[in-house]
Amino acid sequence: MNATLETVFDDAVRVESEAARLEFPYSESLARRIGAQIRRRRAARGAALVAVVLPLAGAVALGFGRFWAVASLEPAFSPSVTATSTPTPAPTPTPTPTPTASPSPTPDPAPPVTPSQTAITTTTTTTTAAPPPSVPAPDAVTGLVAYPGGGSGEIAVRWEGSPGATGYRIYRASTAGGSTVLAVTYTVATGATTITYPGSYEFFQVWSPSANTYEYVDSVDGHPAYFYVAAFNATGQGPSRGPVCAVPPGSPDSC
Repeated sequence: MNATLETVFDDAVRVESEAARLEFPYSESLARRIGAQIRRRRAARGAALVAVVLPLAGAVALGFGRFWAVASLEPAFSPSVTATSTPTPAPTPTPTPTPTASPSPTPDPAPPVTPSQTAITTTTTTTTAAPPPSVPAPDAVTGLVAYPGGGSGEIAVRWEGSPGATGYRIYRASTAGGSTVLAVTYTVATGATTITYPGSYEFFQVWSPSANTYEYVDSVDGHPAYFYVAAFNATGQGPSRGPVCAVPPGSPDSC
């Protein structure tokens, strides 16, 4: 290794000397001194390198050899111990007894029913309320009269009310015994007058001038007329009372 380094140094000296000669006009002796200095510096660096490399190589060689020695002494594998198992004898099967059918249990008799356990039957009796007694139809009106009305040709009919009546109907005819038509219906509770007369007329009116007294007034055609009055309630209509005749004031006709 030293011979190789010397060769390398000599070559380097020659190269540097040639370069120095070409670049600087140094003498040969000066170049040799420079080369000698370079060789000394490189020799010192080479020695330092050798001083570092040799211990490191020795340590590596020593460690590798120690590893090889240890590895060769240890077995590649650890022997495993195989346990010997003792076979367990199979259990002797126990014979299964044949089941014997047991007799069906006799049901216990039903316990006697004590008075407290007796079912109680409740009978619900529905009582139907008796309908209220029916109200009979009202009797015929009393005090029925007819007379001429005011000076514009009216006819008036007056009567006394019938007990139990809720209203009155006034029928009108043109002749005695002739066919009648319902002219108006009067409701006592409300005082309403419902007109049903089929012919032409000026007006119809029913009112109560005093307690239990009613008056009907009409103005139709200026001729005499015949009237019937009947009371009614929810049960029905009572017998009619009439006829009564009235002549409008100023009429040449008479009843």
